[in-house]
Amino acid sequence: MAVLGQSAADGTRTALTQRDLVAATIMDKVTVSRATAALVERGLIGRAPSESDGRSHLLTLTEADFDAVAAAVRRPLLVDFWAPWCGPCRVQGAIVEKAAVRLHGKVQVAKLNVDENPDLAMKYNVMSIPTLLVFTNGVIAKRLVGAKGKGQLMQELDEFLATTH
Repeated sequence: MAVLGQSAADGTRTALTQRDLVAATIMDKVTVSRATAALVERGLIGRAPSESDGRSHLLTLTEADFDAVAAAVRRPLLVDFWAPWCGPCRVQGAIVEKAAVRLHGKVQVAKLNVDENPDLAMKYNVMSIPTLLVFTNGVIAKRLVGAKGKGQLMQELDEFLATTH
């Protein structure tokens, strides 16, 4: 997915991708963090193709962008660690998608496929899926293992909703 950026020098627009942002991290972490934060806050990174469903509020994270996004998000970040072959993950995924719509602007919600990103699953000690991790300021604040119903999930997230603006 490409997003439009604007050159400060001449006002022209350029297309930026997530890969561009990650590559630029090496050159200027502060600028990239600000740019990533702005894109995440506006929902431009990881946006699903369709605006009509709840997935438009979800980020899809990978090993390439996880650290930059986790550090850039200014509100709690809920990450659903899942796999396509996992039945409970599919059930949890539908609940997480609905929660993303309800929590939009309060908690950033993301999904991470453990089959495609095994190093991140190992890094965060995800031994069972589905696992939901809540990050605040780039640090794990809460771990939820196993499928949770909508009510239980919202109750578990209450403590983070009270601290958002």
